[in-house]
Amino acid sequence: MERETNKTRILKLLTDAQGSWVGGSAVMAVGGSRFGGRIEELREAGYKIEGKRNERYALWDYRLEMIQEKPLPPALWKCTGGGCHYQVAMVIPTIADNYGTGYCPEHGKSTFRKEAA
Repeated sequence: MERETNKTRILKLLTDAQGSWVGGSAVMAVGGSRFGGRIEELREAGYKIEGKRNERYALWDYRLEMIQEKPLPPALWKCTGGGCHYQVAMVIPTIADNYGTGYCPEHGKSTFRKEAA
């Protein structure tokens, strides 16, 4: 099982917000006091994270740009949960063409991998 890091917690928080703005205090709560460095690492990894100054709280707000530039072609997608065999025909695209987000009855919101045709 992959170790949860401040970077992965920030990514999950921004992903769960589904394109909505997340306050800097919430990002700091999950990402620690050096969350700005983790935001930059995510950007360097290819995630499009916007930031805007929140004048009221003197912090920045952040959001993950949800990438849906092109619809994914029909395919069979398999849940990546350990030992799960649940498959779906459609997912919400993520940063990588061969991964997407969908709902698995066993794992809830989960990541799905495209199966070879």
